[in-house]
Amino acid sequence: MDYLDRVVALLESHNHLGERVLSNGTRLIGHVPHVAPEAWLHEIFAPLGADDVARLEDALGIEMPGCFTEFLKRANGLRVFSGHLYICGLRTNYVRTGEAVRQPFSILTPNLDERPARSKETYFFIGGHEPNGHQFYIDRATLRVYRCSERSAKPLQEWPSFEAMLEAEVQRLSALFDREGRSVTGWRRLPADDH
Repeated sequence: MDYLDRVVALLESHNHLGERVLSNGTRLIGHVPHVAPEAWLHEIFAPLGADDVARLEDALGIEMPGCFTEFLKRANGLRVFSGHLYICGLRTNYVRTGEAVRQPFSILTPNLDERPARSKETYFFIGGHEPNGHQFYIDRATLRVYRCSERSAKPLQEWPSFEAMLEAEVQRLSALFDREGRSVTGWRRLPADDH
């Protein structure tokens, strides 16, 4: 069992709230109508093929870290714990209705249009925490992963790898949500989001 299998196993602890696979392959886990009628606690987007990964790299103008391209071939991003953690991917449209609305945040936006101040050329932004705007990036020179604010790439936290960050963050958030998908510390902001 590798890191992503362990992450998915943690997310599947909310299967009792419902599960659905959309026609595009997106997997929804844990229906949480207390958030909104069509809200799901976890969204795992369908994997990308090699052509889509190449298309993303062309659009970015860089080669993505291998750990991240391997992730995209298994999941085109994810959004878990009602957005408290998200990993970006290839967004194919901006439709606002039906199943097509379930898309990852675009990996292009934080890397081309909204890079925080003090970002080095080697920083590759991959996702973040929705409630507080913090972002995660991989330093392509070292493959270490960092968390920073939305305004500055100054590191606030560090992990040795993408795999270690994703598994650690999902484990941390798992402890902060109950079996019904409710934050045990309040809805919008979790105390640990500011660590």
